[in-house]
Amino acid sequence: MASAAAADPRDESQAAYHRMVFRQHQKEHLVRAANVMALLGLATVALSISAAVMLVVSYVTRAQWAGAVIAACVVCMFGGLWFAFPLSRRRPERT
Repeated sequence: MASAAAADPRDESQAAYHRMVFRQHQKEHLVRAANVMALLGLATVALSISAAVMLVVSYVTRAQWAGAVIAACVVCMFGGLWFAFPLSRRRPERT
């Protein structure tokens, strides 16, 4: 629950930050900050979903190890699809 509560403000803070610095000639900083906020929001959402899956599977199967294994698979899926795959497709920055 705590990670879900932490994800929401991080996801919404991008819009608030944009409104505060709009037309202040801070576009590069805005984009970088919003990117960090979005990545942190995605990480906390993935953590929340994985924890919920672990809780439900552990309760239904009455085996904590089963919940931990399934949750670890979910974490790997999120990590792969949301972070590793996009990073592997990323082009080097131009200087």
